[in-house]
Amino acid sequence: MKRAGAVPTWLVLLSALLPGSVAAACAPAAEAARQLRCGSVPVVLGALAGAWRDGFAAAQPEAAVAYPQPYGPPQGRLDPQLAGFLRGALDFAFLTRDLAEADLATFGHHHGGGEPLRLPVAGGSWNRFGHVDPVAVVVHVSNPLPSLDLAQLEAVFAEGGADISRWEQLGVQAWSGRPIRLAGGGAWQAEESARALFLRRHVFARPAGARGWRAAPDSGDESDNVQRVAADPQAIAFTGLGHLLPGTRALPIAPHPGAAPVVPDRESVASGRYPLARTVDLLLPRDARGRIDPVMARFAAFLLSDAGQAIVAAQEAFLPLDECRRRQSLAWLAAGWSPQRQTQCAGE
Repeated sequence: MKRAGAVPTWLVLLSALLPGSVAAACAPAAEAARQLRCGSVPVVLGALAGAWRDGFAAAQPEAAVAYPQPYGPPQGRLDPQLAGFLRGALDFAFLTRDLAEADLATFGHHHGGGEPLRLPVAGGSWNRFGHVDPVAVVVHVSNPLPSLDLAQLEAVFAEGGADISRWEQLGVQAWSGRPIRLAGGGAWQAEESARALFLRRHVFARPAGARGWRAAPDSGDESDNVQRVAADPQAIAFTGLGHLLPGTRALPIAPHPGAAPVVPDRESVASGRYPLARTVDLLLPRDARGRIDPVMARFAAFLLSDAGQAIVAAQEAFLPLDECRRRQSLAWLAAGWSPQRQTQCAGE
């Protein structure tokens, strides 16, 4: 039996692992709300996460969620709150990019070698750069290439396997002999950008942890790769769809060879048809038997409910999940399992 005034075990862990101000952010509510759960929130998600918190409190007043501040970038080495989740001191984490390899290793070390349950709970913005906007493959406006499929995309940017380095290999016969010049190699040669990590994890056929990028020295990074494409008809790059510039265009992308290419626009991103659309994810730990904390399961179910998705729509910065992906997330929540590689939704 817990004695009056005893400090909750989770708060002891939180205080040991995080700065005092972070631990204190959840402490006052702990005694008033026995079902309080604390989690980390990336900077760009602050308004939406706050609206979700308030909506959940109204729907289920016996439970509560809180987010220690300040909000930080979605990487464990940069955000003390996310680091707290990885080490087991916080109950959940919202994420706007894939976990880096080092963060996965930290989580596994503190959770018996396992990986978190990853549930898409909202779609990214379709045209706001840095707000989980889709990956766009960008070429010069004069480039006659009509589209790419994902296998061709991998062959252009990844080393090993198929090797596409000249434009005629993509069917641009009028440019026979012209090399494909990759722009933005700094996005993957050192620490991978969010978009580079997404491509490697969810598009390229690579084992977990393998990088496999084609070398592109002195080709800039994501701060100037679109400018480089605008100045070079033979260049190609990837960036966020919200980062296009005059003189460039985003290629339609087919999910596999022979499939119809999909133009990246609001409709195709909102519907989930565009293959390089990204999601806002909720990360949850599982216990030794693979079970999700009941309060967190209720919170996740709220986020995926009509009410939770209506909050996304009202905020306008991000997109609600399409119905197929919402059903998929609910199924993963019920099973307590999710694939770490993004999968095609049933019916796509």
